[in-house]
Amino acid sequence: MNEGMFLGTTQNFNIIQKIESIKDTQLRELLLLLYQNSNDIINVLNKKDSAIYTQTEFINGQTYPALPALAGGAAGEYRQVYRMLVEVDGLPNGATKTVAHGITSITNKFMATRIYGAASDTSALEYIPLPYVSSTDPVELMFDATDVLITTSTNMTRFNKCWVVLEYLKY
Repeated sequence: MNEGMFLGTTQNFNIIQKIESIKDTQLRELLLLLYQNSNDIINVLNKKDSAIYTQTEFINGQTYPALPALAGGAAGEYRQVYRMLVEVDGLPNGATKTVAHGITSITNKFMATRIYGAASDTSALEYIPLPYVSSTDPVELMFDATDVLITTSTNMTRFNKCWVVLEYLKY
């Protein structure tokens, strides 16, 4: 699993002890302010949604509150959101296509937060979102414990390149 671009908030050296050993009061105050400012920047950066989409599990920086009914979590706890990108060769012809997603940790304490994607017709240069709402050519998108499932009711094979993004919580 890729843990994203998180920065450590605990330093490997005792910075406060080193700052306190400096005799010059103004320099000591300046260094302490710089240290605190650095920690503030790290905390803000660690809470941003990372713009990386990878075909391995990736902690993306989003957080959701813990669900006590699912995990026995305490109020105020937050869970990291994982992201997985799944490449799908194309949409099926009035059928259901299954593609293994590779997530190995799906249990009854797993929860999806977002499922989305896009399909491309690289010849006609047409693009549709997934899932696709249409009265004539709907495309259903879902996933289960092992696969991404894409269901079409008509021939949608002209959409020959697809990406599906799965975002989820693990408890």
